[in-house]
Amino acid sequence: AACTNCSAGQYSTAVGAALGHHCLLCKPGKFSLAIGATNGSTCLDCERGKYSLAGKSSCLTDHVRIQGMMSLDVNLTIFESFRSKYLEGIAAVAEVHPQNVEILMVHQASLRRLLGASVNIDFQITVIESSAQQTIMLLQQDKLSTWARQNGVPVPTINSIGVTCGMGMTPSSTSFECTPCKYGYYKYLLDNSSCLQCSANTYTNRTGSTLCLPCPGNTSSSNGSTFCSCIAGFSGPGGKACTACQQGTFKSVLGDAVCNFCPVGKTTEGRGGSSVESCSLCKLVVFLENFNTNIFSSAIQTHLLKSISELGKIEAGKIHLLETRPTNKVSSGDPLYWRGVGIEVDLELPASDIHCDWLRLKVGGENGMIDRWYGRWIQPREF
Repeated sequence: AACTNCSAGQYSTAVGAALGHHCLLCKPGKFSLAIGATNGSTCLDCERGKYSLAGKSSCLTDHVRIQGMMSLDVNLTIFESFRSKYLEGIAAVAEVHPQNVEILMVHQASLRRLLGASVNIDFQITVIESSAQQTIMLLQQDKLSTWARQNGVPVPTINSIGVTCGMGMTPSSTSFECTPCKYGYYKYLLDNSSCLQCSANTYTNRTGSTLCLPCPGNTSSSNGSTFCSCIAGFSGPGGKACTACQQGTFKSVLGDAVCNFCPVGKTTEGRGGSSVESCSLCKLVVFLENFNTNIFSSAIQTHLLKSISELGKIEAGKIHLLETRPTNKVSSGDPLYWRGVGIEVDLELPASDIHCDWLRLKVGGENGMIDRWYGRWIQPREF
C-alpha cells in the first residue's frame, strides 16, 4: 500500500511502518500545522487562553471538562494494574480519544479503608463545549458495565458526573449554571475558579474573555479596565491612536483631553510635554563660526542682540545673554564642522502670539546665523 503523510496535528517517528501503523497524536493542549511530521517537536503549546484536544491543528477557547467519580471493589494494587484499561474504557463509552481522558486521583473509600477492598477514582474528560451534554448522556452506568464485562475487568460504579466551567466562564453565584466573565475580567483555566481582573495596562471590552489585551503604545489602564487611555503628554480623541503633544503644548492628565498651549513666552524642549512645568522660556543657542571668547567684543554682542530683537520684533530689554563658552562642535549628520563661541540667549517674549518656532525660522533663515534648537542645525549664510 502507498504511504501517506500524517495529517496536521499528528506525527510518526517510524521508518517503513507496517500496514496499520497509526500516526501519533499531539497531546492535549498542543497543536501542529505540519503535514508529514516525523517527530513530536512540531507539536507546539497552545497560547494562554486557548486549548486543544489530542491531534488537533489549532487551539480554541470553547472547551469544558466533565469531571466524575466512580468506585471499584478492588484494592489500590489491583486497580493500578488496570489503570490504562479503565482510561480506554471511559474513552470508549464517552466516544472520545483516550488522550482526552485523565485519572486525577485514586484513593481508598473511607468506609472500607480497613479492608482496603474499595477505591474511589476521580477522572475528567476534556471536550468541546457544544458536545458536553452528549458526552454526559453517553456516560451511563449500563454502558460502562457492559464494557467492563466484555473486557474482563471489575465493573466500576459511577457515583457522580458534573461539568466544570470553560475558559471565559465562571460558576454563577445564584445558580448551578456558568456565566461569562464580565467586562474587564478574564479566565483562561478549564475549571470552576472565579474570573480575574485585567491587570494594569491591559484591558478587555467584551464578556467571556479568556485573556486581556495589552494597552497600545502611549496608553495605560487601571485594574479591571475595558479600555486604555492616552497617558500624559499624548492625546487621541475618540479612542484613536495617541500621539505626542506638539512642541509648545502639554497635557498633564490621563485620557483623551486635548493638549494645552504653554503660557505665552514659553515652550517645551520637544514633543510630549506632560505638565506645565515642561514649558520653559524660549531659548536660542547661536554658534558663531571662527570666534572665540577673546574676540567676542561687546560691540559684537550688541549687534547680535539687536539682530535678534529686530527679526523677532522683541523689545531689546527682553533678551538676556546668559553665557558664552568655547565650543568645537560637529552636528550629527551635518557635513559642516563648526568652530566658535556658543551663546545661549534666554528670550522672554512679550504677551503676543509670537512663538519660539517662528523666531527660530527668522533667525536661522534670514539672518544666516547658525541656529541649534535642541539638536537642529541650520546652515549659515552671513553674519
